[in-house]
Amino acid sequence: MMAALDQPVDEIVRKHWQRFGRCYFQRRDYFIADTEKAAAIMQHLTKSIGELAGNSDYGSLIESANIFTYTDPVDGSVSSNQGIRIYFADGGRIVFRLSGTGTSGATLRIYLDRVENDPAMLEMETSLAVGKLAEVAAAVARIRHFTGMEAPTAII
Repeated sequence: MMAALDQPVDEIVRKHWQRFGRCYFQRRDYFIADTEKAAAIMQHLTKSIGELAGNSDYGSLIESANIFTYTDPVDGSVSSNQGIRIYFADGGRIVFRLSGTGTSGATLRIYLDRVENDPAMLEMETSLAVGKLAEVAAAVARIRHFTGMEAPTAII
């Protein structure tokens, strides 16, 4: 594309954002040494799904929430209970997944994404663009309540 358009990558990307909007994405990981506390968060979220849709207590209207299943497009295998998704009326989304692949503890992975179409907001730092979603995620999951943690252990 760079050769065909005779433009640098950053210019191509910014023109794309101007035309289609920018999708801000970030993952926040909370390493939780006590796997029971990590499981308690997911149990709490699972029980809360029915109460989330239609809720606007967090500043944005929650349109829907669900437990999602993944179907492999190659072999058709189905993996249920892959995490919790929360969709907002303004297009934002939060996904909670619990990963226990390490030798001890578990990691709560929180995926945050939202699309921004306002040309004046296309150059925001990602952490600022998804900051409100991160606050909502921590509140909905009650991370501090279950773990005492004030912040993620990694932001990717």
